[in-house]
Amino acid sequence: MSRRVLWPVVVIVVAVVLAVVSSQGLDRAGETAGGMAAEGSGQGAAASSLGASPVKVGPASAESSSARQVVGASGGDDVASAVDDEGSPLAGARFVFTAWRLSHWAHGLYPTPASVESLTVDSQFAATGPDGVIEMEPDLALLSEGDYGAAVWVTRPGSRAVGLAAKEGQEASLLGPKVVLEDAPVGTALVVDESGAPVAGAGVIARAHALPIGSALEVTRTTHARALFWLQAITDPAGEAVLPAGPGPIAGLPDALRVCATTADRVSSWSELPTGGAARLVLHPAFEVAGTVTDYEQLSPPGSMTDAVAIEWRRGREWERCAEGILRPEGGFGPIRVPFVVDADYRARIDSQALEPRPTPIAEAAPGASIQIEMPGIVGWWLRVDPRAEGTDELLTGAVVSASWVEQGSRVRQLANVDGRLDDDGKGPFALVCLPDVGVVDLHVEAEGFAPVEVAGIRLPDRACETLRIELRQSSTLEGRVLGLDGEADFAVLLIRSALGGRLARVGVDLDREGRFVTDRATVGAIKVMAVVDGACSDVSASDGVEPRSVELVFGPPQSLVGTAVDSDSREPVPGATLSPVAWLGGEEFSADDSVVTADAAGRFEVPHRRPAGSSLDLRVDAPGYRAATVAIPVDSGSGGEPVELALEREVSGAIVLLSTTGIDFEATSFRASGPTEVPAGWVPADGIIATAGLARGQYEGTFHEIDDDRVHTIWFSVATSDERIDVPVDGPGTIHFALSAEPADLDGARILIDGTPGACTQRLNVDVPGTTVTVPRLPLGTWTATLYDRNFDKLGAATVSLTADEPALQVNLAVEPATFVVRVVDGAGDPVSAATVVAYTWQGKERRAWSTTGESGQFTYRGEAADEIVFDAYAPGRGAVLGVPSTRAVDGVLELALAGGATAVVRLVDSNGPVASVAVSLANLNGDLEFQSGVLTDADGRATFAGLAPGSVQATVSDPRWMPTTIRAEAADPPAETEGRLYRRASARITVVDASGAAVEGARIGIRKDAIGDFELQLYAAFYGLSSVPSGFVTGPDGHLVVSGLPEGKVVVGAADDTAAGSSVAELEAQGEVEVRVVLGS
Repeated sequence: MSRRVLWPVVVIVVAVVLAVVSSQGLDRAGETAGGMAAEGSGQGAAASSLGASPVKVGPASAESSSARQVVGASGGDDVASAVDDEGSPLAGARFVFTAWRLSHWAHGLYPTPASVESLTVDSQFAATGPDGVIEMEPDLALLSEGDYGAAVWVTRPGSRAVGLAAKEGQEASLLGPKVVLEDAPVGTALVVDESGAPVAGAGVIARAHALPIGSALEVTRTTHARALFWLQAITDPAGEAVLPAGPGPIAGLPDALRVCATTADRVSSWSELPTGGAARLVLHPAFEVAGTVTDYEQLSPPGSMTDAVAIEWRRGREWERCAEGILRPEGGFGPIRVPFVVDADYRARIDSQALEPRPTPIAEAAPGASIQIEMPGIVGWWLRVDPRAEGTDELLTGAVVSASWVEQGSRVRQLANVDGRLDDDGKGPFALVCLPDVGVVDLHVEAEGFAPVEVAGIRLPDRACETLRIELRQSSTLEGRVLGLDGEADFAVLLIRSALGGRLARVGVDLDREGRFVTDRATVGAIKVMAVVDGACSDVSASDGVEPRSVELVFGPPQSLVGTAVDSDSREPVPGATLSPVAWLGGEEFSADDSVVTADAAGRFEVPHRRPAGSSLDLRVDAPGYRAATVAIPVDSGSGGEPVELALEREVSGAIVLLSTTGIDFEATSFRASGPTEVPAGWVPADGIIATAGLARGQYEGTFHEIDDDRVHTIWFSVATSDERIDVPVDGPGTIHFALSAEPADLDGARILIDGTPGACTQRLNVDVPGTTVTVPRLPLGTWTATLYDRNFDKLGAATVSLTADEPALQVNLAVEPATFVVRVVDGAGDPVSAATVVAYTWQGKERRAWSTTGESGQFTYRGEAADEIVFDAYAPGRGAVLGVPSTRAVDGVLELALAGGATAVVRLVDSNGPVASVAVSLANLNGDLEFQSGVLTDADGRATFAGLAPGSVQATVSDPRWMPTTIRAEAADPPAETEGRLYRRASARITVVDASGAAVEGARIGIRKDAIGDFELQLYAAFYGLSSVPSGFVTGPDGHLVVSGLPEGKVVVGAADDTAAGSSVAELEAQGEVEVRVVLGS
């Protein structure tokens, strides 16, 4: 069964015409609406379940609309009438009775009109006299023809729109209630031509964003812009038209109508008309768009909600919706009248509850033109979002949930269906539908009293059909000031993240003339904050959480970073490379803004920014066929000086080939991998070939799972070049029979890890131990090392065997090594500490010898060597730690480890620009097995402070892609000791190796050392440091060349050797650049 299914949304919707002024206006409205509505027949999939009595529909308040109980109208005679809040009759209220048909339904983020002909055929209009009673009786027989019963909508200038709905067959119940109209100010639409002159006699059409309606479930559903609320007015000699208020703010949608102006040959785009506000509508010459959606009849079965087609234009940076129409059952639409503007781009989208809104370009637009297009019908993916309050786990039923993604240089937003819950009581997860077939979407969730949350980078279809639980933290007030803009901006976006980590909050704020702002939507507690204005980022400021909270956010002067994007191998320019701003908050990367700079045909780019002096400009660089990377460039680079050069590393396109000699059914197996690029879990193709296209170069750890046999292989492999084939034998004729010399109690929960390199990659099998004998069949021939571990992953014994064609099956005895001593962990009072983690390793931290957790007695048994260079560390959260106890201190078979916690370590980070602020630092013991604290941010002086430690040596680590991974040995002491750690930005080296005659040397082995990091060669730890080479393997190619990427800036020693000679050279590498290095063998 396909994973992609249509999201089952059951919605209750009302479609209605509110007012008609003239037949001329109706004709104009029909032209703007675009085409006939789809006429429905029979009872649809979402039939009304309203009770026998009519129920009041609206008006709504922003606070209560999402879960408001339905309010019944006051009692009255069997006539329709309108009264104000005090019960006094209202004259001039317009009643519109309509038969509620399937063809009146439409879906989408915006209001979308059915054809006027469809609405007016089914509708009857009446107005109240001085006594507040309508002057005509509606034709109930006509109303009874509605597929979902009948409805009446009432509107009046100075009041909000109100509606009643009756169950099918009980239309007479609409005549009895007195409709109570709430006071609301009118809105004014000014219609002008392209010169700005007012236009009299133009038709103005209005649509509501959403309409609430009651149901038998006693839950008020909110129909987001699908109800066909429609009214029209004609402009006076001053070009103005007065319009009543709509049904009010509903579930995060604006308290506004959407309005459009039309005449016989001209039309405006749709604009917002706030309640009590004004809108300016500019008439432009019109052209028409019509067309079809492929396979629409199959994709939208009978009873489905009517879909819409939206026409968008782009006159600047963003795409905007300018016209719309509905889709007919056979998939046709239009003609839709569209305003024409010189130099505007146009495109069409499907606005649907099931189909992906993929854009279709509209070419050759011109006044009076009739354009035909064909749009692809592609079923979109869906997600469920379950918003909860952090701490209380309360379901936030009033939340506003949306998804967005960037497409064709603009962000597209899709609002969740508030009425599309899984549960009939409306308390299930929110539904996001029609998401892109392939791509990355960002989720945004906000709720009253909570800081908004952004979840970025949801990949589709990998994450499709999931339910995502998202927790929101409470919000509180934040005041602040933006400096450096000199009153140039009146709006900013704040990027806010708790100092404790978690999701990003993106909050818009208004700025006064002095740059001051205040918001009550900031994450509670200590926070990190950055401001973004027109794509430019400020510095990062922090608040310690003490109320009242305030921050100052500094922008630098306007400047630009100029440079060139090049291929890291060929040094050829990379046209079309994109650069977008990145925000670093709390040690994590977030998209700062949707603004994108694209490199020209020569790879040149210019990125405007306003980063202050002494900081860096963080950019995300991407290009088709290349590995995306984040770079940090000092603000003085490329600004009025030498341009920077950004070297992009090509993605590879090869394959991992799983080889089976026993006939594995690969379609019943799965594979996933982690590394520089994540490979999500998926089924293996029948031929066992897993493409590596799109993967970044580097080291990977893969998991191959034979599901039927529950046999799991861990495979380590390296991706280095394009068109590379990596053969991995996953079975063979070999068998190992293990006999375990151990007590059954020692084997409870034990496992055998079998490691070998039968092909191009090292792999491991993880085998359960059901008893004292274990047989492992189907092994590839080769050398295997088997290690027996107990339940705490302490090593019990090991053996190495070689399986050959002559001896494919072997008997192996795995004997448990005798106990050396007992390790006992105690607190300061000498009492045993259970659940403490204990690790033994060589004192330099290079090799782990044991790892375990103490039981209730505070003890575990150590089997292994006792020597001065083997030390023990122990850690129990909240109880303390002990560091560096030599194994030789065991007395009478017991090594006692006493926990302590009064020491402090301070690590200060600097790079070539000085102290580095807001970088996340983690602290662990020397071998990295015991992590004491993580994500501690450096202050403005680059210091990260760790308290509550045991005295002794510890290691701090920094894993931030802006710099090379860094490990810093520090001391925890009382009083605190400070250690300075140097961060190195990445660089590249193009190495040429020649012999004494100057001839190129192929196959020379390259070693690179940086004394400031350690007395070892960096390429030996390429996976940790993120180094890669072309050709792969850090060996020169036929031309004697080798390019190494990911190296540290500054002084390095490059060594080269073949089987006959060696040589070395000292080079000074530049951050974000590439340096030529020449090594002569024999020098």
